[in-house]
Amino acid sequence: MPPASQDDGGQSAGRSSFVRRVRTNPAWSSGLPEDVWYLVAGQLRPHDLAQFAAICRDTRYIADRFLHRSPTIRTARGVVSWAGALAARQKRRPLVRSLTIGWDGADTVEGDADKAYGEITRMLRGSHHLRSMTLFADGPEGRFATKRSLPHGVHTLNASAATFLNLHMPLPPLLHLSVNLHVRDLKRTLGAICSFGETLLQLRLFVKWETPFVKTKDNPARWCVLKTPRLVYFELREERSEKNVPLRITSGRWDKLSVTSNWPVVLAERVPSLRYLVWQPLWGERENDVLPGGAFYDVVREYRNNLFALLKLDVLAFTLADGRYSCHEAGKEDPRDGRPVAGPEDLWKSMEKPEGHREVQLL
Repeated sequence: MPPASQDDGGQSAGRSSFVRRVRTNPAWSSGLPEDVWYLVAGQLRPHDLAQFAAICRDTRYIADRFLHRSPTIRTARGVVSWAGALAARQKRRPLVRSLTIGWDGADTVEGDADKAYGEITRMLRGSHHLRSMTLFADGPEGRFATKRSLPHGVHTLNASAATFLNLHMPLPPLLHLSVNLHVRDLKRTLGAICSFGETLLQLRLFVKWETPFVKTKDNPARWCVLKTPRLVYFELREERSEKNVPLRITSGRWDKLSVTSNWPVVLAERVPSLRYLVWQPLWGERENDVLPGGAFYDVVREYRNNLFALLKLDVLAFTLADGRYSCHEAGKEDPRDGRPVAGPEDLWKSMEKPEGHREVQLL
């Protein structure tokens, strides 16, 4: 047992007796290590011990609320364990506000984890408290083997394309959607999005290319023909596979990739509420690519002039692979440092997550 604190009024014996009594309290089964209980009790003065004992019985309930509010599960074993925890106590189900499941190298998850995830969705199906789900969002391939429905209360979904395209339709009325996909799945993904686009406010697409595009028709930006009349924020991030050779596109080739694309006109017709457009082009890999004086700055300027004229945008941002960005606001001159007060990530998070959101890492 740790030594008594100096300011104990000569009543350290009372603290020792209290610690022994805590060990028999039902809250002891909450899973807190014995050393933690000694540490907590050792920091309390004798006159605080009675009050601490009174609230000690609520420790297990508080731990439950914390662990089940926003869990993050990173293994198949963790999915099975958490499904068992929900099944064991029905009162835990209304506690869940957000749920993150996914791990590196995931492809198609089968067996016990797939069955456990099915039980999770069944138990949470009618919950109006679960508002956000993240399912294998770090890559395009991960998914559970069996086709499932989203719980009815979900309005924010971050998912791989494999997961998104494997969901039962119709989806609940989503407000915020982020999908990680290969370019070969882009048309299917956009078709699925348009099936519920009446409610969508935010959309983010991470598009992975297996080979660099070289023709005007290959520009993915003009494929984003969305029919989402309420969409306010649209973000398109193009990424290359790591095995690709370095991309080299001459400025002359960009003459065909800029003014001939008609996607701004289509967006103006089908997404009339759009106010924030963020684009990470496949060619934006160097620090100065999209900044004044950069190799493709003239192309960026042309896009900026056309988009502001057609779309009634408040903010247009071009981002680079290393996280840098060039942000343009309506009615303002070109930025010199490329850094506005709020960047793309800040804009997305401010619209997506409620205040006080916290995640708890599980197995």
